[in-house]
Amino acid sequence: ATGVVKGETLTLTGATISGTEAGDYTKVADGWTWSVTKADGTTVSTNNYDIEATGTLTIAKADQLGFVELDANGYKDTYDAKAHGTAAKTNAASGTTTIQYSVDNGATWSETVPTITDAGTVNVMVKASNPNYSNEATGNYILQVDKAPVVLQSDSFSKVYDSTPITNGEAELVEESGWINDEGATYAFNNNSVVNVADSTEGNNTFTAIAKEGTKLDNYEITYIPGNLTITP
Repeated sequence: ATGVVKGETLTLTGATISGTEAGDYTKVADGWTWSVTKADGTTVSTNNYDIEATGTLTIAKADQLGFVELDANGYKDTYDAKAHGTAAKTNAASGTTTIQYSVDNGATWSETVPTITDAGTVNVMVKASNPNYSNEATGNYILQVDKAPVVLQSDSFSKVYDSTPITNGEAELVEESGWINDEGATYAFNNNSVVNVADSTEGNNTFTAIAKEGTKLDNYEITYIPGNLTITP
């Protein structure tokens, strides 16, 4: 303090400055209590002074903003026709944290949490900032959906040679398993026709799956098991 008469002491009590976020908080004396005392302990009226005072509180930024269980936000499982992705979390105890994600190697960033539905892999970069922390937290994780297994098997037919062909006709598959929910396919038989005994090769009742509307065959690992069309002597 400056301007105080020699032998007198100016004392401030009850002064508070508060803040929660990192930064400087300055307050001009308002409602603070002052007292003036002499060396012998007697008080002097504060009216003898024109008191001007300002106080500053500085809250420093905390170190090491980080992610909590970032790896747990990744995903790896088999295709189930659902979207998967979980927001990253940080260890921030205060302040407003901004978390951004990139799925194009950092070319663009968004606060929208990335998800994956179709079979494939999404490499996610993530960063977080908070005005109460001195660093920017960074990390990455992977979203992966593996193809769902589907097994398709056509029927087998045989007959004794009579110079007429044997075909699959309108026969349904004997096994059709693995499609998710209402997804699936129709099936086209590849003009399979056997007339002679010599043409009766193993697995000749071949067919092709044609995706129904709303189905992506790339989401499935399809195992085709063709049946046999056999002519016997």
